[in-house]
Amino acid sequence: IAWRAELALMKGVFSSLRRLKVDRMQVALIQMLPKLLYYYLEKRLELENVLYDVELVRDDYNAGHVVNSLICRKRNIKTLGIQHTASPYDAPQLAFVEFDHYCSYGKLYEELFSLFWDEQKILSTGREGLDWVIEIYKDPAYIDTLKERMGKLYQERKYTVVVLFPGVAERCLINRWKEMFRGLEMVQALDLDVNVFLRFRSMEHLEYEYTRCFKDLTESDPRFILDHDNFLTQDLMAVSDLIITPNASLGINEASAIDKAVLTS
Repeated sequence: IAWRAELALMKGVFSSLRRLKVDRMQVALIQMLPKLLYYYLEKRLELENVLYDVELVRDDYNAGHVVNSLICRKRNIKTLGIQHTASPYDAPQLAFVEFDHYCSYGKLYEELFSLFWDEQKILSTGREGLDWVIEIYKDPAYIDTLKERMGKLYQERKYTVVVLFPGVAERCLINRWKEMFRGLEMVQALDLDVNVFLRFRSMEHLEYEYTRCFKDLTESDPRFILDHDNFLTQDLMAVSDLIITPNASLGINEASAIDKAVLTS
């Protein structure tokens, strides 16, 4: 019975398509229909097996959350979204978030999105999880310990830079990875007294064809370092002079909280 209902739904969708005026916008919207149907069916399946009162949502940049929120609302399930660090330029899709409540990182973001969030219930909570990186930064004894350990493992240099990489999800385009590598190659060609720590979300992410070059870079130049064993990401950020992070990364907030220079890639 359920599958017959879903089949009837799909027939209704295709029937509606015949009446659409075909233009570029309609074609773009139609391209998203498979994703819409996927999230609709996935959430239906989930709620047939698990029932809860509140859903905490971290992928506010994913348009699929709108479908999920609408279905949850029909089931009297509240949705709470947590903002990513981005402006309308970096992540325009955040202009169309749909939650019962949305946690904002501050007034700056609320002003940037004010034209779009006027009907969205906003909670100005600030960035969650900042305490521990601030505690590291404000502990001189621990900072000294980090620097001493770093000096024993690697050659001491004048500057320290940390590069935070995104995940290897489909939205992180391969050409952007290649562009980032070309930038690091340009840095390699310069006579800079700097240690550059490359920080991936997982060492397994270096096994892709378009990411292996970063590992090769660390093997050919000792200034470029891969170390996921001896330091936390927040350790490296606390002793760095510059942090380079993806444009919607939570690392932007962490870098700002400890007064570090930050560039977005």
